[in-house]
Amino acid sequence: IITNAKQIAPILVKEQGKPLQSAMMEIVGTGGYFQTVAGYDIPVTVVQKDSVRRTTIVRKPIGVVAAIAPWNFPILTGYIKVASAMLAGCTVILKPSPYTPLSTLLIGKIISEIVPAGVVNVISGTYKTGELLTKHELVSKISFTGSIPTGKKIMQVCGNDLKRVTLELGGNDAAIIRGDISNVPAVAAKVLTYSMVNSGQVCAAIKRIYVHESKYEEFCDAISQIASEKFKVGNGFEEGVTHGPINNKMQYDKVCGLVEDAKKNGATVLCGGTPREGKGYFYPITVVKGIQEGVKLVDDEQFGPVVPIMSYKTDEEAIYRANNTKYGLCGSVWTSDLEKGAELATKLDCGTAWVNTHLEIGTAPFGGTKWSGIGREFGFESILAAFTETQVVTVSKA
Repeated sequence: IITNAKQIAPILVKEQGKPLQSAMMEIVGTGGYFQTVAGYDIPVTVVQKDSVRRTTIVRKPIGVVAAIAPWNFPILTGYIKVASAMLAGCTVILKPSPYTPLSTLLIGKIISEIVPAGVVNVISGTYKTGELLTKHELVSKISFTGSIPTGKKIMQVCGNDLKRVTLELGGNDAAIIRGDISNVPAVAAKVLTYSMVNSGQVCAAIKRIYVHESKYEEFCDAISQIASEKFKVGNGFEEGVTHGPINNKMQYDKVCGLVEDAKKNGATVLCGGTPREGKGYFYPITVVKGIQEGVKLVDDEQFGPVVPIMSYKTDEEAIYRANNTKYGLCGSVWTSDLEKGAELATKLDCGTAWVNTHLEIGTAPFGGTKWSGIGREFGFESILAAFTETQVVTVSKA
């Protein structure tokens, strides 16, 4: 995968929209994950060994895995599932999004020349294809990354024959900016960067920003200036472009609608806020203030280059508002007091919480609470939980 990255990347740019450098990072990162997983060994654990009996825990392949990937990071999200399933000894069928099938198919072709036939299979198609995989009696496991409504449908179908599921669904991540931060522009730059990764089309991007009232206006001024001066939306092949278009018309229309609804509800647009003229689903980096919970842009996952900033008075208020949502994927606290930050992070009702950073996943288990999903991906523990069945074998010596 890494060797062929320069061949794959332009295809990813054309079908997904992200800048070429970001495409290269996704592909190389995917190859790196394969390398990491290849270093793991599935354990056999002895839990009792004495003169009477020997009891071991064995991890067995869960069976045929159907992996269904989204369009925002099609290669990374799809092939993380493939690598994990392969380590567990499973065969896998990967179905990419109909918006971004080509780069996934190309990597599938590369893999097919290395592994035995039938181990890794890539099938493109519409949602009907995913539905058939979900219902198929020979599929033992569904690993899905995508929207909450689709995840709910998959769960309902899998209940019929008790298929195992891992669902990594949407997020509405909150970033809490405490009043003790010393360098407002530096924090604003980091927070905006983590909000606008892949033009905001990331489940775990920062989607709501809560700033202590003592730093609110300064933070708003800093973040809007950074958005206007440092970020450039455009064709992913053009020099200097930092952010590509929204991937498809359905999502583009949703983002446009959320911004217009926010304006009607009193939002002040600090930067952006108007679709770019001409061809393509290009939308400028947009920051708004002046709205609260109860407005769709705050309550729903926008999945685009738009973020609202709101003020708060106390830590308790910020935690309550961050948690007062059906989502529970990730969140972050930004502070000069690391001990207090860690304390507040544990109070966030989400699968992953950070202090003074965001979107740093590494090889730790990743997934959400509440409507943001079931189960975890990434990391050795998650592979064992998601792609193996536990068997206890006891040998009596009597």
